[in-house]
Amino acid sequence: MILRTLLLVFVPLLCYSLHCPAQWLYHELTSPLRHLPGPRNPSLLYGNTKEMLADFGLVSQWRTRFGRVFRFWGLFSISEIYISDLKALAHILNDNVAYRKPPFMLEKTRISLGGGSVLDMELDDHKRHRRVLNQAFGPAQIRPLTDVFMDKAIQLRDIWAGRMEAEGDATRIDISDGLRRATLDVIGQAGFHYQFNALEDKPNELNDTFTLLHHSSQSKLYDAVRMTQAKLPMLKLFPLPGAQFFRRGRAIMDSIGRTIVSDTKAALKKSENDENQGTRRDLLSVLLKANLSNDLPSNQRMSDTEIMAQIRAFLFAGHETTSSSVSWVLYELSVHPNMQEKLREELFSLPTEAPTMDQLNSLKYLESVVRETLRLRAPVISATRMAMRDDVLPLSKPYIDRRGNTHQELLMPRGQVIHIPILAVNTDKETWGADALEFKPDRWDALPDAVTSIPGVWANLLTFYAGPHACIGYRFSLVEMKALLFVLLRAFEFAPAVREGGIVPQTHRVMQNPGLLVADEKGEAFPLLVKPCRRN
Repeated sequence: MILRTLLLVFVPLLCYSLHCPAQWLYHELTSPLRHLPGPRNPSLLYGNTKEMLADFGLVSQWRTRFGRVFRFWGLFSISEIYISDLKALAHILNDNVAYRKPPFMLEKTRISLGGGSVLDMELDDHKRHRRVLNQAFGPAQIRPLTDVFMDKAIQLRDIWAGRMEAEGDATRIDISDGLRRATLDVIGQAGFHYQFNALEDKPNELNDTFTLLHHSSQSKLYDAVRMTQAKLPMLKLFPLPGAQFFRRGRAIMDSIGRTIVSDTKAALKKSENDENQGTRRDLLSVLLKANLSNDLPSNQRMSDTEIMAQIRAFLFAGHETTSSSVSWVLYELSVHPNMQEKLREELFSLPTEAPTMDQLNSLKYLESVVRETLRLRAPVISATRMAMRDDVLPLSKPYIDRRGNTHQELLMPRGQVIHIPILAVNTDKETWGADALEFKPDRWDALPDAVTSIPGVWANLLTFYAGPHACIGYRFSLVEMKALLFVLLRAFEFAPAVREGGIVPQTHRVMQNPGLLVADEKGEAFPLLVKPCRRN
């Protein structure tokens, strides 16, 4: 009996363990892309992953060496095709049926967030979610939220000003921590009419959990474990590192989500019954009203469970990328003091301390600084897609394979994983010019014609992606960034706190954040010297 039980367990595991390598081997030996140029595979287990994590600029070196199309190796030696050819990318990004998120990426998101949000949906489910969500993220919905952005920016300003009073001018401040707390408060108030109070000087469980999972010394390990579990689902049965923290994070978000949904529904019902009750303007209220609209068929509506999943997605994606982007703006301005002063002059040209969205968007140089930062320092540096059927990709330029043959198009086999290099496209010298790696906001006064071929949803950049899966909250993020910069740059001057070259991109998952080249005993992530603005 024991032997039969062991066989029932062992034989399926053995078959599964043999099936995966056999499938991988067949795919690699028969792929029409097997002769693509690219780096060697140093490890059957890790592929090129370890060396890519160790050297942030390695992919750019490969791009220079091998061209716009090449092959490298991911975890478990799954081949990935790097494509920065703009004609091929336009084809991929606008066909979300033939090119979708790989199953292992969807599973990784579900492990992190619990599943059910727009971030892990494809095809009809994704369309259904976007149809409702789009009604909460238009310019008309973002405009009244500018007051929330300004209020939180002012609160952060006052906290930093208080530190200067206590410690003296030119105070060394880890700005990344304050900005993460401010943007978490923004998504709470503007997104859900909920007070996280992350900026208050007291423990905050949600902020502490996010920091542990995404900014601690163990975060890369936790991320690698999630990716391994996503590719080998049986590993979810084992208590691997980080699992308890992700469960705790989801539990916190779900507890908050239930309160938010219940309170929002009650407020909406009260406003319907009481004409004197003010209209809620947060994104969730708009979303719920749209979801309950009589114009929306019942089979197109989102359930409460799906609404809560969107809350988790907003919390996860709605503050990390924005805080990182503002950090990069302040870094670039700290090392380019003339640009900082030019921008400050423009900000003081507005005769108000509480500008509207339209007033913020009217500031031309602020727009250029934000665009240039999101070009050069895109917070999300790459995306992944998988070919769901055999296809032929058009190319703007031919490539030469390892046998010396020239190809005018790329034969894409079903199941092939594709690496979309967002940052590389944003900084390609062939597209942007020889100064593509320099921070030059004035370039936006006269862009090269080639830039118009980039298939982005905003500003001819891939920063917010493109096509049906483009970032739904990009307008929200842009106005929030501008509000923070408006308040902070009118109040403070920013200068480097470490030697030149001491701040470098720190990569985690597919994100880049500014951080110290060498960790110090203070545990700071990104310090700048901050002092009161002389104009005040």
